[in-house]
This record gives sequence, structure tokens and C-alpha cells, in this order.
Amino acid sequence: MDESGAIIVLWLFLFLSMIVIVGMAVDAMRTETKRVKLQQTLDSAVLAAADLDQPNEATAVVNDYFKKAGLEDFLADVSVEKRRGGPAFSTSLQPS
Repeated sequence: MDESGAIIVLWLFLFLSMIVIVGMAVDAMRTETKRVKLQQTLDSAVLAAADLDQPNEATAVVNDYFKKAGLEDFLADVSVEKRRGGPAFSTSLQPS
């Protein structure tokens, strides 16, 4: 019985498995990169808007940060509550 092509089936299975695993890793990496960019933009925007010397409206500052980062589609809502120690922010992001 000729078994000369038996290893090709195993090789193809391993090759396709590796392609799928690499694709999943790239997808996870891109998702995490987008999440980190969103979090960094949100942190920077809220800190800038909470600055007591900030002459602009706090919601406008947050919206401007997201617009300049190209992430304005993710910003769903920004609300600012005035408190004695400084403003308190509530933001919500929407998935893409």
C-alpha cells in the first residue's frame, strides 16, 4: 500500500490551524489596541475638562478630544455634575 502522501494531510491540517490561530491573535491585538486608544483618549479628555482653569465648557472639551483622535463615533454621552471639589464626569461609549 502506497503511503507517500499521508504526511501532506497532517501538514495541511497544521498549516490551516496555524493560519486560524494567527488570525485570531491579530484580531484580538487590534481590538485591544482600539480599547487602549479609547481609554487613553477618555482619560486625557476628562482630565483636561476637569481642569479648574479650563475656560471652555467641559462637554465641549471631551467632544473635541474625541473628534481630534478620530473616535467621535464611539462617544455616546457626556454629562458633567458640578461639585464643591470640582466637576464629576459621567461618560458612556458605544461599541463600533
